This record gives sequence, structure tokens and C-alpha cells, in this order.
Amino acid sequence: MDDDEVRRVVAHRTLVPGGRDYAPSELPGMEPGLEQLPIFFDGRRGPVALANVGEAWEGVELAPEGGSESVGVAVPPERRPLVDADGEEFLAGYLRYFLARDCFLAAVQWEMVRGLLGTVDEIALSELHAIGSDVLARASVRAQMRGDSGARLATADIELGIRATDQDWLDRPKWGGRL
Repeated sequence: MDDDEVRRVVAHRTLVPGGRDYAPSELPGMEPGLEQLPIFFDGRRGPVALANVGEAWEGVELAPEGGSESVGVAVPPERRPLVDADGEEFLAGYLRYFLARDCFLAAVQWEMVRGLLGTVDEIALSELHAIGSDVLARASVRAQMRGDSGARLATADIELGIRATDQDWLDRPKWGGRL
């Protein structure tokens, strides 16, 4: 299939992960090094990194002069959090945007060359569900760190989840290897 056809086929599917498609990526701990952690900006002096600390994730602000300080600990949801209708559409729009990125389908096709089984549209949809799962989990964790339950997410929460996910997916070491 050419790229435009893959995009047309996948765009007509449900891009936001449903209950059984929700499977956020495991986060590394602090031990392997900060360069392995997803980093985002949160209106603080330094960026915030998310690290796995057992059953929970910890937000750690990285100081420009070195060192770090915890900004909170939250448990990522085991089940897909509820999302209001506007938030659901916002996440679907983000996933459509990701689907349109040239590097996305190049990475999917590289996985197929490496032997991942399935059709290109199935693998692309699976990758989009993985991205959406990460956005939802990180949105919930960020909401919890602000004092909300993180069980029901709105558009503003989804936006924060995207900010905590976007660069991580684009800069994934395995994606760099694919391209």
C-alpha cells in the first residue's frame, strides 16, 4: 500500500485506544540515566522528567544548574481513564496529525522490514493506539500530580498528556534506529 492509501484506511478506524487497546508503555527508572526518561515542560524553571518508581511514576524537575527535585508521585491507571467527548475528539485529532507525519509511516514500514507480522494498516493502528495509551496515562498522572483524581479527563488534561508524550515518541531511540 502506498502511504496515502494507508492513511485513508487507518483514518477511518477508531484511532483512540478503547478499553482492550489501552496499554501504556512502561517507563524506565532513574537508574539508566535521565536521557531515557520522557521529559516535558510544566511552567517550572526546568523540564520535568517522568520516571518509574515501583508501581507509580514520579515527576522530577530537572534544575538548570544540575540536580533534581520531586514534583509528585502518581499511579498510572491500569484501565483506560474516562475522557469527556471534547477530550476524546482532541486526542483523535492529535492521532490523525501523528498519522500524517512522514516519519510515522516510515517507522511502521521499517518494523515490517524487521519482521513484525501484520499488514501496514494494522501495525500503524497498533502504534497509534500505543501513542494514545501513553497520552492517556500521562494525562492521568499529570492530573493526579495537580491534585485531581485523573479518572475523568478533559481536553486540558489531554493537552498536558500530549505535551508529556509527543517529544518522547518522536525521539524514541528505537524510532531513530528505524529511520
